[in-house]
Amino acid sequence: MRHQKAGRKLGRQSSHRKAMLRNLVVSLLVHERVTTTLTNAKEAKRLADRLITWGKANTVPARRLAFAVVADRTVVRRLFTEIAPRMNGHQGGYTRILRLRRRMGDNAELALLELTRLAPVAPKKQVGKPSVEAAAPVKGEPSKAVAKRPSRSSKSPAGAEEEVPRERKKPRKSSADIPSAESSGEAAPAVPPTPAQEPEGGKGSESTTDPSSKKGFMDGLRKFFKK
Repeated sequence: MRHQKAGRKLGRQSSHRKAMLRNLVVSLLVHERVTTTLTNAKEAKRLADRLITWGKANTVPARRLAFAVVADRTVVRRLFTEIAPRMNGHQGGYTRILRLRRRMGDNAELALLELTRLAPVAPKKQVGKPSVEAAAPVKGEPSKAVAKRPSRSSKSPAGAEEEVPRERKKPRKSSADIPSAESSGEAAPAVPPTPAQEPEGGKGSESTTDPSSKKGFMDGLRKFFKK
């Protein structure tokens, strides 16, 4: 007969089974929920309820018993200062089991083991969205809504490079824009007459030459031979 043989063996030795249940309970006390198989969750629930009962007592012997199971001072402190005070109005039923699905591979039934009273969740801060109510402007300072962006012509801050204005190119004057002499009424400048083009050497060159130039040339020859 199986007298005083309560509990499931879980297909493990006693040392392996105790270590596994301790890890499940520590994860439950830290994260307040854990996912495991249904049989493991039922065994871990018994141990977790016992620890929370010791936490509600809040005595030195109760702390020593809890430390013998958990073996972590930070987790024991969290159990006695945060989790146990939440369960003061309850006389048992500190944890619950929710069935989830069957696991792929070994087809084991999974379950969620969690505390019945979870820690309150702080509201998330909205990032990138301004508040509806604008703060009252301080005296001497313009409000953010009324403040204008600085124009490009404003002076740049110290240390920043000032922009040099670019010179505009002057448009070229066309021939229509230049005033002519007739329209202005002024007399056009006199253009010197171009000399007549002399034909290249030939018979016609004698007739075109000046007779005075011939006399000067002959006189020079006579003076040369007289010497």
